[in-house]
Amino acid sequence: MTENHRRKFQTIYSKPRLRPKPKIVVNLSSRPLSDNEELVLAKGVNYAISSKSIPKEGIIAKVEFSIRSLPSVNADQIRFETAKCLIWAKPPRSNLKHEETKALKNLRSEGLRV
Repeated sequence: MTENHRRKFQTIYSKPRLRPKPKIVVNLSSRPLSDNEELVLAKGVNYAISSKSIPKEGIIAKVEFSIRSLPSVNADQIRFETAKCLIWAKPPRSNLKHEETKALKNLRSEGLRV
């Protein structure tokens, strides 16, 4: 390691690291929240839960709308490529743990505003 590398390494690792502030959950209901329910609520309102399925019908409708003015040969080629992609498409993995998903379902079933 050269002296220049050492200096860069020391500069990078000598800076204090900022940790994200834990989000505070205020329970306004009369019942206590479980740890998993608090974890889910702490993710915040801007946290997007991954979809369980791919909206194939919506994608097909938007592609059809977009290619309506193209020549039929080009439109057929785009339809074929789109169909091929949708056949092989897999839904994204869940970005919530199993316990967090159960906690979210529990909160929704009780009619709490989530």
